[in-house]
Amino acid sequence: MSESIRIIGAFIAGVVASFILESYLKAFWDWIKLYWKKRSIRKISLAFQYSEEVFALETGDPYLTKGDIKIIESGKKLFVDFPNDLRTAINAEGEPFVFNSQQSFDGSTSFKDLEIMTGITDLSDRIAKHARIVAHEFIETRKGYGTIFNGEKFGIFSIGGRNRVGKDEKTRIILKTFHTDFFTYRVFSSIYQSLKKEGHKISKVSSLEDLAPYSPFLTSFGVCTFVLLNDDTDIVLALRSGKITSKQHKYHFTMNEGLSQTDCQNGAPDIHNCLIRGMWEELNISYDEAVSGSVKLMDLFFTRDRFEIGITSVISFPDVSFEDFQFKREAAKDSFEIERLKCIKLEKPIIKEFLAKNEMIPDAKLGLQLFLARYF
Repeated sequence: MSESIRIIGAFIAGVVASFILESYLKAFWDWIKLYWKKRSIRKISLAFQYSEEVFALETGDPYLTKGDIKIIESGKKLFVDFPNDLRTAINAEGEPFVFNSQQSFDGSTSFKDLEIMTGITDLSDRIAKHARIVAHEFIETRKGYGTIFNGEKFGIFSIGGRNRVGKDEKTRIILKTFHTDFFTYRVFSSIYQSLKKEGHKISKVSSLEDLAPYSPFLTSFGVCTFVLLNDDTDIVLALRSGKITSKQHKYHFTMNEGLSQTDCQNGAPDIHNCLIRGMWEELNISYDEAVSGSVKLMDLFFTRDRFEIGITSVISFPDVSFEDFQFKREAAKDSFEIERLKCIKLEKPIIKEFLAKNEMIPDAKLGLQLFLARYF
């Protein structure tokens, strides 16, 4: 009897030991896989930073959750006046244009505070000059397409990051926003391009810390999303319309939307609301359909090409075919923003061939490469 008990005890101990060993091995293997994914993500971002002028400021581990990102309104506003003598001309083309009163971060109308902040001593003069340049561009665009509106949007006043919280040391990103509009965004974009041509140090930004003095130029925050279909075996890319971007014949994220006042929830801007709105406006995916999709946030990125930041994400619709997805997109409110969609199998040889034969805008290419580092 005692021998039987000993054998049974030894058997149970062996099973328990085997289970514990298997659990430790699985945990170790999961750690190894996560380590290599993080290493691959870092390596890809650094390669893009020196070759494509776009790189990740913060990355998920391997994904970001909604709780990893906190967005707070700073209370700051930045608006550039549309030139008075050109207002009649812009309103002669299309719907009435919205004019916002000029205001800088300190509440004044002079922009002297921005000169001190950025160290660009002639910034006020540049703003006045480029306001006229952009105003004329808007008038000409309206004559051709009638699709320029001056909607309010959010810029990024400051970025707090690199704080690791919890036992898993997850990334915590804190974004403080400011109110601005599309005209102001285009004015500062135009100023940036001129500074870049002059070789100004603003065009040499290479880290989160380097961005701090130049928040007036961060007048947009993009939510950039890839759509996955057919049990996550297909990814959809978009060829953006020439009416929206000069990057013609280059593939882009499936959906790209700027964070705006309509995306607020509980008094603060909300990335998921922006994503859901973009899915509806650009792709005709209803609210119920969008919230049923599985969303994963990936990386906070910066592009020196346009001096813009955004966050990359993926949304999965496992039961939807590309044919059905494409059919719905044709009825989208802003369908004119996309020239056509491309569905690609998520298989390494197919992806490699696509990238060899087609061009992508740098931030979308980086986003795709960083997604693939997580996927495979």
